[in-house]
Amino acid sequence: MKSKKELGQEKLRTWEEKLQCPLCQSDMKVIEEHLVCRNYHTFDLAKQGYVNLFPEHQEENYSQSLFEARYHLMNLRNFYKGLHEQLYLLLQENNLLAPSQFIIDLGTGEGTHLDLLQENFAETNAIGLDIAKEGIQTAAKHYTSSLWVVGDLANIPLKDQTLNGALTILTPSNYRELKRVLAPGAWVIKIIPGKDYLKELREIVLPPEQVPHQPIASIEKFGSNFDLIEKASFLRVHTLTGVDNEQLLQMTPLTWNASEEERAEIQKLKHVTIDLRILVGQKI
Repeated sequence: MKSKKELGQEKLRTWEEKLQCPLCQSDMKVIEEHLVCRNYHTFDLAKQGYVNLFPEHQEENYSQSLFEARYHLMNLRNFYKGLHEQLYLLLQENNLLAPSQFIIDLGTGEGTHLDLLQENFAETNAIGLDIAKEGIQTAAKHYTSSLWVVGDLANIPLKDQTLNGALTILTPSNYRELKRVLAPGAWVIKIIPGKDYLKELREIVLPPEQVPHQPIASIEKFGSNFDLIEKASFLRVHTLTGVDNEQLLQMTPLTWNASEEERAEIQKLKHVTIDLRILVGQKI
């Protein structure tokens, strides 16, 4: 059985011609366990099989425990049950699938969404990119389906027009940079919170006027950057166990400033609403 480092090397070689140095934008080559550009900027492949292309950056709030909590809910508890099958069908119905695609998940976090989506794709090469090293470490720990990269969404370490598709789930987007790396006709799926996303938590920690989330501005911005092919909704209610409540407290920024009283209320929740808007677009 190949080690994670060996699998990471194979994926790096698959992506080698598409990668560019995040420091000088020159071509990169895989040399043994290193990624080296023509100006000799060197990035080492970690033993877990990921590569850090943003080594100077440190994320303060996004800890290992936060990403493990997300893994617990997203994978072990199937928090978004049915979402990934719906995304695949949307791509299929709009004739956006092709063999041997190169795709990216921007803000991949602990990698569960990309891994589950990958289950439906044939011969797809995928990169999970996130600015948080702890998220990429968690992804590499649990999944070997993709190349996991610590990197900046505002400085994607890929050459122009190299991608056939991009996924961004509940993550801010740099549309100028995203359009740079997408090939003409490439698909984009952006998922944003719906009006009632995590409303039970929001009702506890936010003022009443901030509880409903309004997605209109995000939809309009997406439509001004891509050909908006389809809008869809995903809605489910997740039943919480005691362990789920604790993981929910850890995984979302909504609770970072919660008081002890508010945290105690969240621990008592029996369910939580997942309300998402799915935007399917294409680069013209």
